[in-house]
Amino acid sequence: MKSGKSGDLFSFFGPLGFSNVPWTAYMPSRNTRDNTIWSRMGRGGIRFDQSKVYKVDTLDISLETNDKVIGIDEIHMFDPNQAEIIGKLLAQGKDVVAAGLDMDYRGVVYDIITRLIMIGPDEIIIHQAVCDVCKQWNAHFTQILHNGIPVLEGLPSIIPDDKTHEYDYQSRCREHFVRK
Repeated sequence: MKSGKSGDLFSFFGPLGFSNVPWTAYMPSRNTRDNTIWSRMGRGGIRFDQSKVYKVDTLDISLETNDKVIGIDEIHMFDPNQAEIIGKLLAQGKDVVAAGLDMDYRGVVYDIITRLIMIGPDEIIIHQAVCDVCKQWNAHFTQILHNGIPVLEGLPSIIPDDKTHEYDYQSRCREHFVRK
């Protein structure tokens, strides 16, 4: 949602490309919009080396690798039970860096985010985006619109932006976010 969260993944993983530290990044198969991790940063955006990114339904595969660092994009699209896998990765001594939204279109925290917080992460960084209404850098919410009208209920919590729906996704500040 144009807040810089994927950009943080790039700033973390960029130097690892010059190291001998083994790492892999994962993204959810539910993300039908993208085939690699990318950010709108810079002219034309930047993308992860596609050979280091895997689309998966479950993060189980990461438990069997010799990777020291695991990257996860669009963490909110993973099933909440994947927080248990992340806990196991941390117990193995692996570093895990994840990026994603914290709340759905209703302003409700995703279950996986709640479970990850319960694991006790070393650090949580919350980015704000620019509100698509007032253009202030204070947007905490994602508003889904259908024909210009906010959708307040009736959709699943996770809706891939796969262009088969007629939804518009907007960043919204507290003042312009519409709740049920």
